[in-house]
Amino acid sequence: MRLTGAHRRSRRLAAGLLIGSAIAAGILGLSVEKVPARIEIPSFDLPVAREQGPFEAAFSAFASSADRDPAGPPLLVDLAAYEFGEHGFLPRIGAEGREPRKVFARRGDPADGPRVALLLVEIGLDARSSAAALHTPGPITLVVSPYAETAADWARGARWLGHEVLLEVPVRPARYPLEDAGPLALGAEAGELRLLRDILGRAVGYLGVALEPGLFAANPEVFRPFAVELAARGLVLVELGSTSLEGVAGASGLPYLRAVGPVDAELSAQAIDDALALLASRAQERGGAIGFGRPFPITLERLALWRDRLRARNIHLVGVGAFVDAARPTEDRNR
Repeated sequence: MRLTGAHRRSRRLAAGLLIGSAIAAGILGLSVEKVPARIEIPSFDLPVAREQGPFEAAFSAFASSADRDPAGPPLLVDLAAYEFGEHGFLPRIGAEGREPRKVFARRGDPADGPRVALLLVEIGLDARSSAAALHTPGPITLVVSPYAETAADWARGARWLGHEVLLEVPVRPARYPLEDAGPLALGAEAGELRLLRDILGRAVGYLGVALEPGLFAANPEVFRPFAVELAARGLVLVELGSTSLEGVAGASGLPYLRAVGPVDAELSAQAIDDALALLASRAQERGGAIGFGRPFPITLERLALWRDRLRARNIHLVGVGAFVDAARPTEDRNR
């Protein structure tokens, strides 16, 4: 039988979920509490280590049992939190109102004092820089690209290393077709909900989506069907660099957060340091702030130094999930 791309992804995800349960039961000789020093990434088709592709080679070069953060998001995915269909496994609000935006948040991040979250976008597009981002200490939130060859792998690896995961939703730029965000980019045509569901089915274990508003900035109301869909699935929306969609998100019951940036718009150490310092000051003044950047080597280098400065100022670095309770549909605590 010839399988469509969606069915192949669905089968891989289904097997991946089953393998997650097998890991918990020790069938693969692994458990959350005890893992080998060098992680073997299990196959999605059979419970054995598979040949190393870009993700496996990059990920295993960094990961070890010492890297597992016990405060990270849950590793095992509850099938009751998903519905299966032509687009694969899609998140849904589960029994007793369990929402993915809360289920897949980190556990134990500080709730008091000034807090700051930083997102790294475009995870999975370049294997080496993405693996370095996964290995970055601290609760950095990783935004996995649906264009990643193995988006589900990157999301799973991020959770293993203690990072919360968002899924990137591409949007057509305002200057389309002179600029193009690729074949998965959302537009204003009828039937685009199918495209959104195809994107959402490319990974599991994420607590929401992140996007730039693109063409929706000029007419946010066009985004309403997508906002309603995301809200119904228990996700949070993080808008990158803009507040264009805040109103329509609130009117649709979709929890909304804004991330300022990118902090690495200018690729120099001084410019990145200045942007990160401004983000920290915003957190100190307002109680919380969210920013975003990209997994460039210089960005990761400056982040390492920034974390030390945050500790010196008693500012807590947290996952974006720490702000979910404040992400009421009618307010943005990050503005």
